[in-house]
Amino acid sequence: MILGIGFSFLQIPLNVVYNLINGDEYQIALDFQWNDHFSLNTFGLVFFIPIAEELFFRQFLQKELAMKYPVWLSIVLSALLFALIHLGLLSIIAGGDLNWHSAYISLFGGFIAASLFHFSKSIGPAILFHVFWNASVAVF
Repeated sequence: MILGIGFSFLQIPLNVVYNLINGDEYQIALDFQWNDHFSLNTFGLVFFIPIAEELFFRQFLQKELAMKYPVWLSIVLSALLFALIHLGLLSIIAGGDLNWHSAYISLFGGFIAASLFHFSKSIGPAILFHVFWNASVAVF
């Protein structure tokens, strides 16, 4: 739980590195306002999406990769694929842009979740991390 909340704040220095690498000026704003945080969309973002993503990327994909490749490679590949879905490839169809920043941040979150899954031998810690990460992003 602490790791999930803490990761939201770790995104600030990660964002600085992202901006230095890309020459960007992407800003992460912490507003601490509670309006509209209890909508159905937020509920899905905080609970359903993390559970579904962790079940797929850790419980299924990482476990399968670990049977065929070294553990470190299964962690890296599952984190990379997790970042890839946060790139927003489907937004191109609607005329949008790729979200490189989201993919960059998700890569680090994917490494944490994949490591939690591997070392705990359970999907629970990865789900809790992801739920609290999404919850803190929604609130802050």
